[in-house]
Amino acid sequence: MGDDLRAVKWRNWKVHFAWQEAKYDPILRFSTVPKVVDLTRDPREMRAVAEPYNGWIQYPITKLLLNYQASLAKYPNVPVGAPDTYAPKQ
Repeated sequence: MGDDLRAVKWRNWKVHFAWQEAKYDPILRFSTVPKVVDLTRDPREMRAVAEPYNGWIQYPITKLLLNYQASLAKYPNVPVGAPDTYAPKQ
């Protein structure tokens, strides 16, 4: 999946920005409202939470995403195919 952020988990909630039902199925991207799942009630992620009731989750998820992006800027991911001896630049 590379640099493609597909979902974020926070507490018992998971927010999907992209969804792929099976390995070779096309990727469904949620451009305006992501798919939100309550993992306590639906651990198999079969149903999304009703739209009017999941808007509040954007605030903690946005904070997580901003912190993650800042972390990536400071500590980039190991490149794909990097040797075991790879050491990030200091």
